[in-house]
Amino acid sequence: MTLARDNHANNIILGAGEFFIDVLDADGLPQGERYLGDTVGGTLDVQTETTTVYSGDGPTPEVLTEVVNRVTRTLNITMHDILPANLALFITGESVAQAADTTKVTDVKIKIGKASPEYWHQLGVTAARPAGALAVKEADLKMKDGGTDGNGNTAITADKYEVDLANGRFRFKESGVVDDGHIVLVTFTPDSAAVDAVKVNPETKQVFAAIRYIESAADGKGYTFSAPRCDVRASGSLALKSRDTEQPTQIVCQILEPKQEGFPPLYINGQAG
Repeated sequence: MTLARDNHANNIILGAGEFFIDVLDADGLPQGERYLGDTVGGTLDVQTETTTVYSGDGPTPEVLTEVVNRVTRTLNITMHDILPANLALFITGESVAQAADTTKVTDVKIKIGKASPEYWHQLGVTAARPAGALAVKEADLKMKDGGTDGNGNTAITADKYEVDLANGRFRFKESGVVDDGHIVLVTFTPDSAAVDAVKVNPETKQVFAAIRYIESAADGKGYTFSAPRCDVRASGSLALKSRDTEQPTQIVCQILEPKQEGFPPLYINGQAG
C-alpha cells in the first residue's frame, strides 16, 4: 500500500435522494420547486463530441489535434408517483382542475352513428369535459329519438337501453331501437365529483424547468445537483396495462445554458454534515 492510498478516504456513494422541479414561467423565471414524489431512477448522462484532425502527409495519418465541439448533459428521471402534474410532464400537457358537475341537462343531442348493442355512447361530452360525465344519476334519465335532425320527440322506454351509471355511458339493448345516424335527445343529471385532469395543450410546445436533486445517500457523503434551466420532455412509454409492473414514467431533462448571467448550467454542491 502506498502512502497516498494509506492517507486517502474514498467516498463510495450508494445513491438515493429526492428530485424537485420548478417549471419556469413565460419569462423564464422560477415559480417554486415541486417535489416529484417517489422516483425509482435518476441518471446524469454526459456526451462529448469531438472533431479529430489527422495529418495529410506520410504513409499513415497521425492525429494532429482533437477539439471538443459539443458537450451534452442530460438528467433522466423515472417517476413512480403518477400524479396529474407528473402525467402532464410526460405528455407535454397541463394539469387542470375540473369542478364538480351535478347540474341537470335536458334534451342534450347525441348523434348515434351505430345503434347496435356492441356500441357504447358517452354522456356529458363537452369542450370543458372532453371525456364526458364521470358518472350519472339514474332518477331522471330519459331518452327520445330525435330523428336525423334532432327535432323528433319519440320516447325511448327504459327497457330499451342500458346505462353504466358509474361511467356515464349507455348502449341500446337491441338493434332497431333507433336507426343509425339518428340524434337521441337525453335528459340526465351528472354525478361528477371535482377531479384533477390532464390534457394536451396544443400551445405547449416545450417545457423549461429548473431541476434540483438533493441526495440522501444510503452510504457515503452525497451532493446536491442544481440545473437552473432544462428542456423537459418525455421518454419511453407508460405501461397502461400490466400485471408485472407498476406505471413508471420517464422524463428527459436536457441541461441548457441559463438565462441568468453568471449562472452555470449545472452546479454540484457538497452537503453539510
